[in-house]
Amino acid sequence: MLAYTPLDEKSLALLLNYLHDFLKYLAKNSATLFSASDYEVAPPQYHPKATLLKMKNGEKERTHRLSMPPTPNPGSYKEVEQQGALSTQGHREPFSG
Repeated sequence: MLAYTPLDEKSLALLLNYLHDFLKYLAKNSATLFSASDYEVAPPQYHPKATLLKMKNGEKERTHRLSMPPTPNPGSYKEVEQQGALSTQGHREPFSG
């Protein structure tokens, strides 16, 4: 998105300063913002669903790799699967314009 945004030098410097401040905030507060105990290792059945998704686009078949975060602890893997979060139903075709 930023690649298509015309920014002059002053605006770019301001954006970089805000980004740098945000990264410092994340580093300073990482203990309260991120916790390894919030995640669990996904079972082997999850990985094929999360890493490969084949879609038909006209006559071409594309394989898309998805980057999925670890499964959160509050809802177990089975609860997430039951809610349909790993389902490919309702998936829209990619923009081909």
